[in-house]
Amino acid sequence: MKSRRQRLPKRAKRRLLRRFTTIMLSTFVAGTAIVIGGLATYQHFSKDKNIFDGSSELSAEEKELEELEKLKTNVAVFGVDIDGYRTDAMFVAHFDGSRNSVDLVSIPRDTIVNLSDAEHQRLRSVNKHAPSRMKINEMTAYSGIENLQEFTMKEIERSLGIKLDNYVTVEIDAFRKIVDIMGGVTVDVPRRMKYRDNAQGLDIDLEPGIQELDGAAAEGLVRFRKDGKGGGYKDGDVGRIQTQHIFLKAFAEQMLSKENIPNLPRMVPTMFKHVKTDINVLDLPKYYGYASKFDTNNLKFHTIPGKGEYLGPISYFFPDYDEMDDFIQKIFYKSSVTDLDEEDSNEIIEDKNVRIEILNGGAAAGTAGDLEKIIKRDGYNVVNVGNYRGEKQEDIRIYAKDRKKAKQFEKYFDNCRIYEDSSIGNEIDIQIVIGSKGI
Repeated sequence: MKSRRQRLPKRAKRRLLRRFTTIMLSTFVAGTAIVIGGLATYQHFSKDKNIFDGSSELSAEEKELEELEKLKTNVAVFGVDIDGYRTDAMFVAHFDGSRNSVDLVSIPRDTIVNLSDAEHQRLRSVNKHAPSRMKINEMTAYSGIENLQEFTMKEIERSLGIKLDNYVTVEIDAFRKIVDIMGGVTVDVPRRMKYRDNAQGLDIDLEPGIQELDGAAAEGLVRFRKDGKGGGYKDGDVGRIQTQHIFLKAFAEQMLSKENIPNLPRMVPTMFKHVKTDINVLDLPKYYGYASKFDTNNLKFHTIPGKGEYLGPISYFFPDYDEMDDFIQKIFYKSSVTDLDEEDSNEIIEDKNVRIEILNGGAAAGTAGDLEKIIKRDGYNVVNVGNYRGEKQEDIRIYAKDRKKAKQFEKYFDNCRIYEDSSIGNEIDIQIVIGSKGI
């Protein structure tokens, strides 16, 4: 399905680009960068919707821009190590225009990946030495950074049950240089950190307490895992991520402070040299000033649920998929998804013209096709049948832009849950996901 953004007028595309100033103007960690200036841009322009032409009335394009502001956007952000092929840190930035907020969801680099036979064969076609089990940060080492979207991003989509719109990769050099241009970042270092790795050019020697860190010291803070004697975070990668979040918050506040705004133009060349993305940022230098408008209270940090455990001699992070669904719902669908079980509304609108997508989310093979036949027999328009890309589901879920139109499909199921979701796409009105309990 094509996204709405591909059909927007040029003015709307420019507006979307400004929102993505966020990708280039703030929050770096472990060679990872995410910018929240785009949200700042949204706030700036929402206060003055006539900034383009000085008109006192909204044009059709500007009304479409208002709709654009309601969109949710998911961007995968990767910090690339010194060799340029391993993702040393990764997270998903979720931009919510209706809430003026950014949620950063960290994915531990030790997260276990168990490839299916088909996925393993596909990866081995790129690298014959690729194993069927690995840590998620190793995927780009086997597939190559050029295949990031084909392997690592698809694994993130599968694990989290979301769709990623764009990606950003940032080399570690950018991280150090940006912090130095800012004049350092003041951080409350949570513990003693001492570690040296000559191969990586990493020399960490930090005392606990509040202090100003230059680029090299900041890199040490966010990359520290354990000292040379084996001592480190008791909860492994999760503890490291918590420290990264402490730094990210301090970095964002100082990056977007009035005192730092004059430094932003100096950062742009570093961004272009060390940042790669599928977002068009050629107009970036024009918009750096909007970063000063963002409220860092709207920046929230999360880590996917799970825990670190050993599997044989290797330590992995095992996601807790029992908790994952609620975790994802609260973060990625909190402003556009409403659970009708919590609403007192019984009105039903019967509309045979709605466009329906049926996805198998864990039911027996052929179940989605069987439902398609039943619904088509009753005169409905099924435009797509396929497999759900998220985690395996148990119950039956109906996602709809209009909840009243979704209720007409309850009659086909003994039990189902209905959600109002404005982000399911332009080509469909109703999405039915069939879980393992079937129909």
